[in-house]
Amino acid sequence: MGAADSRSGSVSYGLDEQDSVTVLQGVKLSGNVLQRMRESGSCPGKPASPKPERDTPNPGASRPSAGETPGELRRRYEREQALVQEELTRIARRERETAMGDDMRERANTHPDLQKTHTLNTDFYQQTLHMYTQEAVKAEAAVKPGHVTPVCAELQSQVLSCYTLNKRHTLLCSQLARDYMHCIHSCKKNLLVNHG
Repeated sequence: MGAADSRSGSVSYGLDEQDSVTVLQGVKLSGNVLQRMRESGSCPGKPASPKPERDTPNPGASRPSAGETPGELRRRYEREQALVQEELTRIARRERETAMGDDMRERANTHPDLQKTHTLNTDFYQQTLHMYTQEAVKAEAAVKPGHVTPVCAELQSQVLSCYTLNKRHTLLCSQLARDYMHCIHSCKKNLLVNHG
């Protein structure tokens, strides 16, 4: 069986239950040969139509044909992967833009809320300050300051005058200081006895 014999001779084959050619005058044919025979239209009585394709995981990708070399398959695979990557990048960009738009809207909605909160706090502070001022005025009016006279005022002025004149010799004023302290203690005792 040489190449010349296969070209010049006529070919006959039979179909099995699955419309697959399996036997050609006692010779089993491979899937690639069957595909080429269908593509060339050399099947008598049967139009050259490819078998229905099964669903593929990527419906946009085309099925490899029998004649493609491994290099062509790889290049096609890389092109399809590049298209998928490009589409994923486009989707991610759209989602990012949508998220940024949502964030800007949220900030725009938050700004008036912050402004309202600031205004409410300022109003509350002003009301509280006004109420405090009114209560302070009432308290001052209710508490009348009494007339206070210093106790032992004469001795107090003598002690101060002595210390001013004798800055370097303060011991000269010690007797006046003792008299002043004795006067204060006496006033305290009288106050306790009279009010106590």
